[in-house]
Amino acid sequence: MLITAVHNGGLLVGAFSDQGEDSLLIGFVFGFPGLLFLFAVLFAMNGKGVINLWTSIFYSEASQMMIQQNLSRLDIAYMNIPSIQTGAWLSFLFVTIAALFIWLYHSRKSGIIILCALLALPVVNSVRFNSRFVTTVDQHQQWAPNPVTNFFKDKQGHYRVMNLATRVFQEDFLPHFGVEVVVGYHGNQLKWYDQLLGGPAKTNQLNPNFLNLAGAKYLLLPGNQNLPENYLGDKPVFQVASMGQIQIVQNDNALPRLFLADKYKVFDNYDIIFDTILNGQNVFRDTVYLEEQPTLSYQSDSLVTDSAWIVDYTTDSILINLSVSQSKLMVLCDNYFDAWQVYIDGQKSKLLRAYGTFRAVELPAGSKDVKFIYESVRYKTGKLSTILTSIFLLLIIGFYFGSGFLRKKEE
Repeated sequence: MLITAVHNGGLLVGAFSDQGEDSLLIGFVFGFPGLLFLFAVLFAMNGKGVINLWTSIFYSEASQMMIQQNLSRLDIAYMNIPSIQTGAWLSFLFVTIAALFIWLYHSRKSGIIILCALLALPVVNSVRFNSRFVTTVDQHQQWAPNPVTNFFKDKQGHYRVMNLATRVFQEDFLPHFGVEVVVGYHGNQLKWYDQLLGGPAKTNQLNPNFLNLAGAKYLLLPGNQNLPENYLGDKPVFQVASMGQIQIVQNDNALPRLFLADKYKVFDNYDIIFDTILNGQNVFRDTVYLEEQPTLSYQSDSLVTDSAWIVDYTTDSILINLSVSQSKLMVLCDNYFDAWQVYIDGQKSKLLRAYGTFRAVELPAGSKDVKFIYESVRYKTGKLSTILTSIFLLLIIGFYFGSGFLRKKEE
């Protein structure tokens, strides 16, 4: 009898333990759908109020961040309230279905097939979501070459194009053919370049100093328009092609992509630099604008001919060969970002920011080559986190199925 009592007591304890686990699972699995349901109801009742509450806590600057004139990011959120409301209800629906599948499997009311259906839910939702943004088009019709793209295909070197004929020539067309442009790529440029450009409204894109600094060697203009005389500087600006409604002019005042200098001026921050660039004289080629004091000393000598030239230029690395007999400042008119690492003759060096947005490097006398390599610590950290998270999830899934298998075997 004693043995029977102990045995029955163990069954009761096990039953209470199972009930506790079930209650915890119910709370976890169905609690999240409950929160989503509450969120959907609140959005349906007062979507604008929920957005105001959310932005006041997590995104207080949304009302000051302008997308275009008189339109902030908060205004965009208000405009999308109907879509957010629909998305909230759909999120509740899909998460509830997922919770139901998990519960059916856990309660052994359904087999492994229900987990396969659970894995299919994200696929179904992704197809539904992507169908709103992704469409299939004939790329040959959409991006067919034309006389303008053929003109730049034959032009060698590293330069940028400014499109001032957007009414007759799509702003984002040229990058699809490997032609670099001053503006018009995606609107998510680095904040210092965006500020120099003039923000979302691009108020500075017609500023001649900005165009020259950005290396706008070619400009697309409407066929019936011409630039004012000496608008871009004292050097020639002349038509090199005419194609009906569009003409292409060459601007010899534009800075080269890569150049050497031995004069500099240090500013406290890039706000002052931008004001000097946009409202001052075009002296960028002679004087490099920096935000910190260089460590080398530089002497100007007109009898010394030093040079730098690009040997290899790819998305994540750039190789530059040098012939420098004296210390020089080298400027590469590509945007500065801290993930770009610079190596001089194989030794890591310091990357400076020139003109508030471009890259500069101090070259000791006798340097032979410079290499820029994109090495993002953020990317490596994110990749490692993804790998570790994936391993952790696989271990949990393996432990769950393994323990279930052993439990059945013991029973």
